[in-house]
Formats: sequence, C-alpha cells, structure tokens
Amino acid sequence: MQRLTIATLIFLAISACRIPSSMADEVQLANGDRINGEITQIEGETIVLKTSYAEKVQVNWKKVVCLAAEKELTFVLKTEKLLVGRASCPSIGTIRLEGDKIGEPAEFALSELEKIEPYPPVPAVTYRALVSAGGSINRGNTDTSTFNSSAGFQVRSKRHRVTLEGRFNIGESDGNENERNWLTSGKYDFFVTNKVYTYLQTLFEYDKFQDLNLRTRRVRVWAISSSIPHGPSSLVNWVHLTFEKITMKEWTTSISPVGGQLV
Repeated sequence: MQRLTIATLIFLAISACRIPSSMADEVQLANGDRINGEITQIEGETIVLKTSYAEKVQVNWKKVVCLAAEKELTFVLKTEKLLVGRASCPSIGTIRLEGDKIGEPAEFALSELEKIEPYPPVPAVTYRALVSAGGSINRGNTDTSTFNSSAGFQVRSKRHRVTLEGRFNIGESDGNENERNWLTSGKYDFFVTNKVYTYLQTLFEYDKFQDLNLRTRRVRVWAISSSIPHGPSSLVNWVHLTFEKITMKEWTTSISPVGGQLV
C-alpha cells in the first residue's frame, strides 16, 4: 500500500510538471462544457484561447457563462474602465478580479465586459512612423543618377486616426535633370464603430516633367465594411460615397462598390 501511494504521488507530480501554467485558464459554457487553455483575447462576440491541442480556439462569447485566469489580464469594461488582475468565477455570470495592481478585489457581471487584452494593456494612443531613402548612380555610355525618399506618420486611438504621408523623387541623365516630383497627403478617420467610419482626405501632387500640378481634395462621406466569416477566408465588402475636387475647378461625385478577399 505504501509503495502504491508513493508511486501515485510521483505520477501526479510528473503530470503536474507537464501541464504548463499558461494553460490553466478555464472557460465555462452554458451547456456545461469547460475549455481549458490560455485566454489570449476577447473582443466583440468572440473569445480566443490557446489550448494544448489547438493554437487558436474561438468561442462565441454569448455562450460563455463564466471564466477563470491564473495570470493577470487586462479587462476593459464597456464604461472604458481598465482593470488588471487574475480572474475567478464566484458565480455564474460574474467575474472576480484579484491582484497587486487592482488593490481591493473587484467583481462585475460578464455583460459589463467589453474586451480582454494581455497585460500590460494596449496603449490608448499608438504611433507609427516610417522613413526611407535610396538612390542609384550609373556611369557608362549614359551617366544617370536618381534619388528617392518617402515618409509616413500615423496616430491612432479608438475613435480617431490621423495619417500623413509624403514622397520625393529626383533624377538626372548626363548632367540634365529629367525627373522631379513630389506628393504629400493627409487623412483623418473617425470610427463611428469598429466597422463604420468617415474620413476627410487631402492630397497635393507635383511633377515637373509631366506638367502635373494637381491639387486634389477628397471628402468621403461614409464608408462601411462588413465581414462574413465562412471558409478559410473572410469576404469583405466596402461601399464608398466620394466627393472629389481636382485642380480646384471641378467637383465629381462617385459611388464605388469594391470587393476583396482577406486570407
């Protein structure tokens, strides 16, 4: 009996070592099923887990009645309040958070939850910038040289996005300039929801040798994107209503439906 007990304890210890701590989260569904894994994200109507048998398991959030997480996660409520802690399930439909970063334990209903993100929380405002430059020099029967550069900058928050872009190109052949052009653009997006947005855009373009000196002002009144998740890819459709002014003289109006595939 003593040998059996020792063997059992050794087996349990080895089994516990084989179970990674990151797979200790649990999601309980309305039908009684429990899914164990690592909660990586929840947004909208989907909760995503990483399990020992699948890299990505998606579950309809409406079917979830309780969840627990051993590691600290960032819980974003519909009031935009951020809470960071380890989650437990005191009762069906309720989440309890504990941890050093939250102070006193907090409880809230699942219906109050907007999304879950890894800790640390995603910044409220993000920035992106890109600068590139290049050129070439060729010497032979014809001597040529070119230089090109471009830059971009973007600021994004939940409802707003500002994008600035520009590029410049210059070139010459046998000492004579044969290329000089530049383009700058600015764009402001306002997200009414995650899938419905409006934007304002302006673009200025110059090309010395193409006799191009266009100034385009574009106002997109609205744009809608919708996805239908069927099969290995999602079908995405956009419908645009655009008012465009070219060279400050004429206004044109167009409605442009566009379809595409996102793999």
